[in-house]
Amino acid sequence: MTEGNLLRVLLVEDNEDHAFLVMHELKKGGYTTDFLRVDALQAVRESLDSKEWDVLLCDYSLPGFTGMDVLSEYTARAMDIPFIIISGEIGEDTAVSLMKSGAHDYVFKGNLKPLVPVIQREVRESENRKKNRANEQLREAEARKYRAMIDAAYDAITLVDKDILVECNATTLEIFGIADGQTIIGKSIRDLAPPTQPDGGDSVRFFRSRYDDADKGIPQNFECVLNRSDGSHFDAEVTLKVLDLPEGRRTQATFRDISERKRVEREMKDQMETIRELQQQEMTMINQNPLPLLLMDHTDLRIMKVNESFLQMSGYSENQLLSMKARDFKIIEKSGMGLREALKTKKAVTGHLVVDFPAGIHHIEQDTIPLLDKHNDVSSVMSTYKDRTGEILKEQEIKRMIKESEDHSEALDQSAKDLAIAFEEVSAGDLTVQIVIRDEDPLNVVKRDATKTVKALKDALLQVNRVSS
Repeated sequence: MTEGNLLRVLLVEDNEDHAFLVMHELKKGGYTTDFLRVDALQAVRESLDSKEWDVLLCDYSLPGFTGMDVLSEYTARAMDIPFIIISGEIGEDTAVSLMKSGAHDYVFKGNLKPLVPVIQREVRESENRKKNRANEQLREAEARKYRAMIDAAYDAITLVDKDILVECNATTLEIFGIADGQTIIGKSIRDLAPPTQPDGGDSVRFFRSRYDDADKGIPQNFECVLNRSDGSHFDAEVTLKVLDLPEGRRTQATFRDISERKRVEREMKDQMETIRELQQQEMTMINQNPLPLLLMDHTDLRIMKVNESFLQMSGYSENQLLSMKARDFKIIEKSGMGLREALKTKKAVTGHLVVDFPAGIHHIEQDTIPLLDKHNDVSSVMSTYKDRTGEILKEQEIKRMIKESEDHSEALDQSAKDLAIAFEEVSAGDLTVQIVIRDEDPLNVVKRDATKTVKALKDALLQVNRVSS
């Protein structure tokens, strides 16, 4: 892109009015344009080859050719400027095909408002790609330079003629602890090693085999133990390859001191063994924990480990749970503090959940502990669960029974009051009283007997009245 807001535009368009509208839209967007309008494919080719452009705007339907033809010319030149289709007659399938073939975007002629934002975005991305490529090329050049420096300074490089060292660099003297290069020149490469290798094999036979293979044109790279001038041993990586030099055929032997690497490898092996033991202990503690337990990743609460108690409580299989995250559980109710609070506070928290598991709805108490690394950062989250379902159901049943008892007591009290009022009215001589009886009335039987008694009294009085008259 040129300085300021100057935009070099190659416009492939056969309609001058449409071209004017496009340029007007760019001007409205704040651009000063250096543009060329062409309407022939040959003119497109010449324009692409003769000048640098910031953006290529192209109609799709053109006299004798299409936007796809222009795109082919563009891609053939491996150009990295925005290629934007501006057309009013482009279908969705054609647009998709153009995008797949290398077009960056398309804008409809009937609505040019998106044109400036699209150009801004694509020009910006084009510039970013150019910067990235330049940075990558610079990194590659620096890497080559750095590697050459390392090879020259770190590795011991020698030239061998028929098993005899004839030349070496300064690093060779450093690695082998030799003060004078003439001390090593003229020696056999086999003289640099102890009589035997760590595996018990003979060093002379070992090097002879490797040297013979290299002499046959088979490059060799291997590890072995070599001697220093003070009699101590060190681990080395050796590379043998044949070179055709002006002075004749030579074998280049490169030695790299890998003592530190081998020491680290041994330490890493010991550490990995320790880690495996700790992991085994961790799994033992998880599996033998009587409480249901989940171990989750701290980033997305993905379930990493689960014990048998949780499988039995939930009804999930282990494979199902290891493909789930905490959010995948069907939580009906929750209270207290949960996983997010544990991550935020880095402290143990307790919460209560009602979860719909495959094994049924469970009321559980969740105790969550964030596990911290040596930097005091959360590395994972462990939750144990106490199944309170039985206790909750018992509490609910007790509450139900108490409520029924209270309701029964209230009904009994009200029914007794109604019966007492009826008895008072009968005692006052009112035998027309009606005693209301309901099926759910706790004094149903008593009220029925009372009703029969009142009726008997009424019948007796009627009989007396008849006799008297």
